[in-house]
Amino acid sequence: MAIVRFLYSSFLLAFKVESNWTRPFWFFFYHAIKPFSTVILVLFMYKAILGFDFENPYFPFLYTGTVFWAFIQNSIFGISWSILSDREFYQTLKYMVTLPFSYSLNLFGRFLAYLVLSIFSVTVLLIAGKIIFKVNYLIEPLFFIYFFSAIPLFFSSGLLFSSLLLIYPRYAFFIQELFSGVLFLISGVIYPIKILPYPLNLIAAYSPITIWLDGLRKSLGLKLFSQEIFNPENISFIFIFFLFSFFFSIISIYLFNLSENMARKKGLLEETTGG
Repeated sequence: MAIVRFLYSSFLLAFKVESNWTRPFWFFFYHAIKPFSTVILVLFMYKAILGFDFENPYFPFLYTGTVFWAFIQNSIFGISWSILSDREFYQTLKYMVTLPFSYSLNLFGRFLAYLVLSIFSVTVLLIAGKIIFKVNYLIEPLFFIYFFSAIPLFFSSGLLFSSLLLIYPRYAFFIQELFSGVLFLISGVIYPIKILPYPLNLIAAYSPITIWLDGLRKSLGLKLFSQEIFNPENISFIFIFFLFSFFFSIISIYLFNLSENMARKKGLLEETTGG
């Protein structure tokens, strides 16, 4: 029970910090409106190239990629943002690591808060895509199974990036921007990865996030521009994907604890950049 209370406190802390202590209603209203700014920006880019041709099969590919990229970004980089805010803005990182439970458990609780907000934004955008933009996809139970199977992967990826932030505090902002850019490049978010040059297209094809994104599109009935390495109707593949995410989480936690110990010994937890 103590662990549950600790996780709940971490969850509440992330929620309060992210919302700047505003009322929950207005905060969720903000998160319902905010994702539209990105979608509208992409739509105008789409218009500049193809016009408002929503019947074009490329449009569902672009729309879903934009929606799920926001989910990926918030889930993965919410953890590293927690470290940055603890160290740079509130200067509480050195106190956080002395809490009764591990700092990685604290980050998991805060990750859950970012996850709830991201799921809320994705839900709003998927409904809006269906009603307002007439995107032709079907949301069936298989979609939810596959969607949630990657949560351990996102947590472990965020933790892995965060371990670098702990031991390289002066380059923390650049590390986050670098990984975000690389993932966007090779994940097939707004274009098929087949257009990437070799061997980048090969790396992209076997990236777990690319596979997850491709599987989500297939589970929505969007098979154009898809790859051949994943079939969402193959339940065993989803199980393997979940196991991979689970073991990747264990490795990430181990590496994060190593980085945390190293940062403690070198006094890096108190080092700020004033950024």
